[in-house]
Amino acid sequence: MSVMKRIMIIGCGGAGKSTFAKRLHDILGYELIHLDLLYWKANWTPTPKEAWVRTVASIIQKDSWIMDGNYNSTIPERLARADTVIYFDFPAIVCVYNAVVRVIRSRLSGMKRSDIPENCPERINFEFIKWIIGYNRTNRPAYLGMLSEMHDKNIYYIKNYSDADKLLNILADKF
Repeated sequence: MSVMKRIMIIGCGGAGKSTFAKRLHDILGYELIHLDLLYWKANWTPTPKEAWVRTVASIIQKDSWIMDGNYNSTIPERLARADTVIYFDFPAIVCVYNAVVRVIRSRLSGMKRSDIPENCPERINFEFIKWIIGYNRTNRPAYLGMLSEMHDKNIYYIKNYSDADKLLNILADKF
């Protein structure tokens, strides 16, 4: 395991990327960057593309960070700058289940997620479920292809929560 200072966490929505990122932040202390928090504005309004690209270009220049989120339009730039990629490679059914449970918990508890803007209420809709279900068919092959060519980076494939816990335990012992 070589140096880990700029860490990307990617994978299907509902896989647990943000929760993992928070736990990793607790271990390493690096700045935690939730892309959803930066991308979305009030009532789930997206940031215009040009502004988004500039925002990400600025953030990735920092010396260290933990960044969770996909956002395909900036994947190449983030991959080029990252030294570590953690890919959550979960079955779609697990991700759908997690996304639904997350919304139910949020509504029942009234708790707000720290990885999305305050004025974006937790939601789940047909488009999001459809994206999750199709993720492994549409996005996964491209991501796995890109990662297979990254020989100068630490690449970790997380296939279940046991894998996630093992990696966090290894890092906690090392750092």
